Amino acid sequence: LGLLTSLVVIGFGRNGLNGTIPSEFGLLTALDTLGLEGNDLSGTIPTELGNLASLRFASVRSNSLVGPIPSELSRLSELTMLAADHNDLSGTMPIEVCLLGGGDPVPDLRVDCDEVVCDCCTGC
Repeated sequence: LGLLTSLVVIGFGRNGLNGTIPSEFGLLTALDTLGLEGNDLSGTIPTELGNLASLRFASVRSNSLVGPIPSELSRLSELTMLAADHNDLSGTMPIEVCLLGGGDPVPDLRVDCDEVVCDCCTGC
Protein backbone atom coordinates (compact mmCIF):
# COMPACT_ATOMS: atom_id res chain seq x y z
CA LEU A 1 0.00 0.00 0.00
CA GLY A 2 2.89 2.35 0.76
CA LEU A 3 3.92 2.19 -2.91
CA LEU A 4 0.69 3.88 -4.05
CA THR A 5 2.18 7.35 -3.70
CA SER A 6 -0.50 8.93 -5.94
CA LEU A 7 -3.34 7.66 -3.75
CA VAL A 8 -5.56 10.56 -2.66
CA VAL A 9 -8.28 8.93 -0.51
CA ILE A 10 -8.32 6.01 1.92
CA GLY A 11 -11.86 5.26 3.00
CA PHE A 12 -11.72 2.16 5.20
CA GLY A 13 -14.27 3.37 7.75
CA ARG A 14 -16.55 0.83 9.44
CA ASN A 15 -14.99 -2.21 7.82
CA GLY A 16 -14.18 -4.33 10.89
CA LEU A 17 -10.44 -3.79 10.46
CA ASN A 18 -8.16 -4.76 13.33
CA GLY A 19 -4.45 -4.49 14.02
CA THR A 20 -2.40 -1.31 13.91
CA ILE A 21 -2.35 1.63 11.52
CA PRO A 22 0.52 0.82 9.13
CA SER A 23 3.46 3.21 9.38
CA GLU A 24 3.74 2.81 5.59
CA PHE A 25 0.74 5.14 5.29
CA GLY A 26 3.34 7.86 5.89
CA LEU A 27 4.67 7.17 2.37
CA LEU A 28 1.38 8.20 0.74
CA THR A 29 2.46 11.79 0.20
CA ALA A 30 -0.50 12.74 -2.05
CA LEU A 31 -3.09 11.55 0.47
CA ASP A 32 -5.85 14.12 1.09
CA THR A 33 -8.29 12.03 3.14
CA LEU A 34 -7.63 9.25 5.65
CA GLY A 35 -10.81 7.59 6.87
CA LEU A 36 -10.24 4.78 9.36
CA GLU A 37 -13.13 5.47 11.74
CA GLY A 38 -15.32 2.81 13.31
CA ASN A 39 -12.95 -0.13 13.17
CA ASP A 40 -11.09 -2.07 15.87
CA LEU A 41 -7.64 -0.59 15.23
CA SER A 42 -5.21 -0.68 18.15
CA GLY A 43 -1.75 0.57 18.99
CA THR A 44 -0.60 4.15 18.62
CA ILE A 45 -1.08 6.76 15.91
CA PRO A 46 2.06 6.35 13.78
CA THR A 47 4.43 9.33 13.84
CA GLU A 48 4.95 8.75 10.11
CA LEU A 49 1.51 10.23 9.42
CA GLY A 50 3.25 13.57 9.96
CA ASN A 51 4.81 13.07 6.50
CA LEU A 52 1.43 13.45 4.74
CA ALA A 53 1.90 17.04 3.63
CA SER A 54 -1.32 17.06 1.56
CA LEU A 55 -3.57 15.58 4.25
CA ARG A 56 -6.66 17.70 4.94
CA PHE A 57 -9.08 15.25 6.57
CA ALA A 58 -8.17 12.49 9.03
CA SER A 59 -10.60 10.38 11.04
CA VAL A 60 -9.36 7.65 13.35
CA ARG A 61 -12.31 8.00 15.75
CA SER A 62 -14.09 5.03 17.30
CA ASN A 63 -11.19 2.60 17.43
CA SER A 64 -9.02 1.29 20.28
CA LEU A 65 -5.98 3.52 19.75
CA VAL A 66 -3.77 4.28 22.76
CA GLY A 67 -0.97 6.66 23.70
CA PRO A 68 -0.40 10.32 22.95
CA ILE A 69 -1.21 12.37 19.86
CA PRO A 70 2.17 12.53 18.04
CA SER A 71 3.73 15.99 17.82
CA GLU A 72 4.83 15.06 14.27
CA LEU A 73 1.26 15.76 13.16
CA SER A 74 2.18 19.45 13.44
CA ARG A 75 3.78 19.11 9.98
CA LEU A 76 0.30 18.66 8.45
CA SER A 77 -0.04 22.27 7.33
CA GLU A 78 -3.14 21.55 5.18
CA LEU A 79 -5.07 19.74 7.93
CA THR A 80 -8.61 21.03 8.48
CA MET A 81 -10.12 18.09 10.38
CA LEU A 82 -8.70 15.57 12.82
CA ALA A 83 -11.20 13.32 14.60
CA ALA A 84 -9.51 11.11 17.17
CA ASP A 85 -12.29 10.84 19.74
CA HIS A 86 -13.77 7.58 21.06
CA ASN A 87 -10.38 5.92 21.53
CA ASP A 88 -8.14 5.34 24.55
CA LEU A 89 -5.66 8.11 23.74
CA SER A 90 -3.95 9.93 26.60
CA GLY A 91 -1.65 12.80 27.46
CA THR A 92 -1.81 16.38 26.25
CA MET A 93 -2.53 17.60 22.74
CA PRO A 94 0.76 19.11 21.55
CA ILE A 95 0.34 22.86 21.03
CA GLU A 96 2.26 22.42 17.76
CA VAL A 97 -0.59 20.24 16.50
CA CYS A 98 -3.19 22.77 17.67
CA LEU A 99 -1.51 25.54 15.70
CA LEU A 100 0.09 23.43 12.96
CA GLY A 101 3.59 24.64 13.71
CA GLY A 102 2.62 28.23 14.54
CA GLY A 103 -0.07 28.80 11.92
CA ASP A 104 -3.84 28.92 12.24
CA PRO A 105 -5.66 26.52 14.58
CA VAL A 106 -7.09 23.33 13.10
CA PRO A 107 -10.77 24.22 12.42
CA ASP A 108 -12.14 20.82 13.48
CA LEU A 109 -10.08 19.02 16.12
CA ARG A 110 -11.76 16.32 18.23
CA VAL A 111 -10.46 14.08 21.03
CA ASP A 112 -11.82 12.65 24.27
CA CYS A 113 -11.20 15.63 26.54
CA ASP A 114 -11.53 13.51 29.67
CA GLU A 115 -8.49 11.49 28.51
CA VAL A 116 -6.50 14.00 26.44
CA VAL A 117 -5.87 17.49 27.78
CA CYS A 118 -6.72 19.78 24.89
CA ASP A 119 -7.20 23.53 25.18
CA CYS A 120 -7.62 23.98 21.44
CA CYS A 121 -10.04 21.17 20.58
CA THR A 122 -13.33 22.10 18.98
CA GLY A 123 -15.12 18.97 20.17
CA CYS A 124 -14.87 16.29 22.80
